[in-house]
Amino acid sequence: MSLTTNRNDPNLGYGVDDKPIPQNKVYLVLSEEELAKGYLKPFRTSYKHSTCGTVTTMNDTISATYARDPWFYGSTYCCDCNMHRPLHEFVWLPDGESMSPNEWSDEEYNRVVELRKRLESK
Repeated sequence: MSLTTNRNDPNLGYGVDDKPIPQNKVYLVLSEEELAKGYLKPFRTSYKHSTCGTVTTMNDTISATYARDPWFYGSTYCCDCNMHRPLHEFVWLPDGESMSPNEWSDEEYNRVVELRKRLESK
């Protein structure tokens, strides 16, 4: 598996899977410059699939991309199911917060949106 900031890389995969597949050859991440602007959420590397209970640990740059922009991805990979599934099926460890911003409390969602506006205006 490799990483790219090129949205047009032909090896990128997209969306959720309906059957088991290997991980994508390439995953899209934010640039170093974008990551340097600061995180909107905590840096976390492990998450649990609520459906099967398996914990998956991800690459640090992908983790940083999630922390910088929680809306960047719409799905993530379960290493037991061998599928990319929607974020609402996963929770972050150790705190159990949903990976899907749509599942957060209104207060947390609004807090992150405001922080995002401040960081992007710098």
